[in-house]
Amino acid sequence: VELCWAEEQNDRVSVVARLEEFADLLAHELKTPLNAAAVSAQLLEYTPVAQSGEARRLSELIRRNLARADGVLQNVRNAAVGGKGGDGPVRQPFGQVLATVLADVRDELAGAGVRLEVDEPIPGHRVDAASLRIVLVNLIRNAIRHRSTERQPRVRLSFEQRTEGTWWVHVSDNGPGVPDEYHGDIFRRSVRSHEDGSGLGLLIVHREVERLGGETTFESSADSGTRFSVSIPGYPL
Repeated sequence: VELCWAEEQNDRVSVVARLEEFADLLAHELKTPLNAAAVSAQLLEYTPVAQSGEARRLSELIRRNLARADGVLQNVRNAAVGGKGGDGPVRQPFGQVLATVLADVRDELAGAGVRLEVDEPIPGHRVDAASLRIVLVNLIRNAIRHRSTERQPRVRLSFEQRTEGTWWVHVSDNGPGVPDEYHGDIFRRSVRSHEDGSGLGLLIVHREVERLGGETTFESSADSGTRFSVSIPGYPL
């Protein structure tokens, strides 16, 4: 028994080491192009074309998205090592995280002509800020990408506390829905990515929620669109 336990621990250490090595390699490979893009965005601000308000807005959008990408790299590394060596997840009030998410996707919603609806009550607990941000941004972007083209596109956020300490977050769209043949493996690969996008959004959401110990479900029909639901553990303020 002791020998088996020792082998299991050694295997676990080996897996963690490989994941950490992968995350470091990914960060190394992406840091250079991200830094180059950031410098280009800064130089753009000093060109004659940058005198227009629209050019300044686009330059700021580029820099904000580059900063977000840098944050994603850090999240990848933290996820790869399972929080090893860190100070643990940063917990913030749900409403504070939600405000950050809505700021992140504001331009995308406006550019796509999507109307956003946020129902009350907003959860009054603290949550794992990085994880909730990853989940909500990906679900909202998925809803924007697959918005309705025949009626006013809409994304709705609603919240429900079914058990003490756990909130369900629902992200609904009124788009064309998920075809029936894809329902069985929607969280194993992006079945809606035949239109556009990287095809990883729903997979990332599912794995992040799973890591938190939560659940991910969805309902979809051609008439009413799609609703993705995730359960997120909450902590007292």
